[in-house]
Parts: sequence; structure tokens; C-alpha cells
Amino acid sequence: MCYSASISKETVSDECQHKLKSHLKKKFRRVYEGIAKAGHSTDLDDFYTELFITERESGEVNKEHEVRLIETASRKPAKEETPIKCEDIFKPLPGQDQTSRTIMTTGVAGIGKTILTHKFTLDWAEGKANHDIHFIFPFTFRELNLLKEKEFSLVELLHCFFIETKEAGICRNDGFQVVFILDGLDECRFPLDFQKNQISTDVTKSTSVDVLLTNLIRGDLLPSAHIWITTRPAAANQIPAECVGMVTEVRGFTDPQKEEYFKKRFKDETQARTIISHIKTSRSLYIIKKTTTSGKEMEEGKEMEEGKAMEEGKEMEEGKEMEEGKAMEEGKGLSSAKVTDWHIGVDTEHLSGNPAMSYVGRRRLAV
Repeated sequence: MCYSASISKETVSDECQHKLKSHLKKKFRRVYEGIAKAGHSTDLDDFYTELFITERESGEVNKEHEVRLIETASRKPAKEETPIKCEDIFKPLPGQDQTSRTIMTTGVAGIGKTILTHKFTLDWAEGKANHDIHFIFPFTFRELNLLKEKEFSLVELLHCFFIETKEAGICRNDGFQVVFILDGLDECRFPLDFQKNQISTDVTKSTSVDVLLTNLIRGDLLPSAHIWITTRPAAANQIPAECVGMVTEVRGFTDPQKEEYFKKRFKDETQARTIISHIKTSRSLYIIKKTTTSGKEMEEGKEMEEGKAMEEGKEMEEGKEMEEGKAMEEGKGLSSAKVTDWHIGVDTEHLSGNPAMSYVGRRRLAV
């Protein structure tokens, strides 16, 4: 910690924390749903509904296509597993004594991983949860990718993204409870070579962002910090198993949570009931709703790369065109096995005008 001898560490910490919380509240309180439109943001707390999160067995990466993962999740009874609340992600599970330093949260595209991290951060910034945490630093791999050719120390990286830490004169994080959020591992463009990357333990020493990330995740750099990584399942194996304390999975909504979401999203009770009834008539839409939240994988209202790929009719994992997507756009019908990676959103205008049509994440599907 760098600060004047006449200023206490606690004073610097409190000042920086206050400024950081103000910044994060402004950044995460308002979110965009569906295709981002200027002036059409929504307060996160107005529609956020608790997601079903559970511990997942670590081991070999599930290489099934996300269509199959969605179907599997929809058939698995929630009562078989212990749910984890968003604010408790770093707390010990029942029967455990210690917290895990590094948490990895997996889930199919659009399931709500990014919104989950926003909610965790916002609740902390508003003083609603995790009062023992001094600082939360949320990063996205999309942002970090832009620094691929540059070198920073960990402190400089924090100063770059969170100017409040620089203004407060913080140059070390020793003695503080810190959480780093690394959202969207599946978008990572760094090699993340945990075997060959040099060891770095000095938070003030400049090196590549790739080396910073591997050392931070491995625990060589700032070992007292907590790390939360989110990713789609296919990219989870980029992090060695020994570097991850616990793997969790976002399953989406349980049946009661689905209804809760629509009642929050649509203030008119009659309209909400109509939408719920309509979606229940289609098994495909019901499965998607069960495993997808309104929390689109967006960052500050911008479309994610996979969202763009979907609109272009490209297969997101392999870069190939999806026959299913093309068929749906041409109105050729819908089977549950052909539904993948759509974000939920209901076009109430078309729903009320034509009960046979619904809008699911930027695609209108005949049902």
C-alpha cells in the first residue's frame, strides 16, 4: 500500500472503496435486454430473478453440443442438488469448512453468467451482501483481449481499469479481501500456458497480461485474492483442474423461478399469465425458458460475438452455419433438439397480435 505517513491505511481503503462502489453501481445498475437500444435500459433489480446454481463435478469437459446440454438440464430435477445463492458463491457449502479461492461457473450461452456477476457486484456495491469484501474488480476477457500486446503490472492493470485505485494511491492489495471476476473465458484470446508461463509474485512488476492472468489464477500472484471465472462448458479446460477450487453450473430457472421472472418483467398480471400459458404450450420454448434468463451475455449494451454470429446464422462453436437456425428463420418449424443458444425475450406485440408467434432472443419462431 502506498500512502502518506499521515494518512491511515483504513482511510485510504474507505475512500477508494466508496469511489469504486459508486463507479460499479453506475456501471451495473442499468442493463440492456435483447438488442440494445439507446435509452431502453432496465434496472437490474426490476427483473433479476434468482438463478438455479449448483456445484458441478470437475473432470473431463462435457463436449456435447449445447443443445443437448440444455435438454439434459431441463430433465434433471432441481431437488437432487443443493442450490447456491449468488451472494454465497464464495461461502463454504454445507458440510465444508473452508472457502475455495478460485470458483469457475459454467453455463451455456445466454444462461445468465454475466448477469450473475453483475448482480453479485451490484449487491456488494450497494451494501446488500458480502460486507467482508473490501474490493471487487470485475473484468471481461473481451476487454482484456485488447491488451494482448501490452505489458502491465497487476497494480497498473487495476489503475487502468479502475482509476479509483490510482487516485487513492493504492499500489498493493496486501491485507485486503479482494475478488477478481474474469467473465467470459470462452472469449479469451490469450494462450494461458500455465506450464510455460514464468512465475510472477510481484504485483508491481510489469509483464504480459497473459502472464498476469496465469499467475493470478494459479495463486502465485496475490494468493489471498478470490477469483471467479465464468465460461461456456467447452472452454472450461483452459484452466487446469488443480487451479480451480470449485466448479459451479448455472442451470437457469426452476419452474417457480420462470413464473417469478415473467411477473417481474411484465407488470400487467394478465399479460404475464398469458405469456406464461403460451410458453407452457410449447415444450421447446419451455425448455429454453427453463435454462435461459433474460440476462443476455452483453457488456454495457454491446452485442457479444456469439450474438452476432447467431444473427448472421453462423454456428458459434465451430463457425459453421446452423441448419437449424436457417430452418427456423424460414419458418420451417421447431423441434426441441434444434434449439440452442437463444436468449429469452418475448415480443408482446406479436404475441398479442398472433398467438402462434413468439420471439425468443432476436429470432421469431413458429410454434
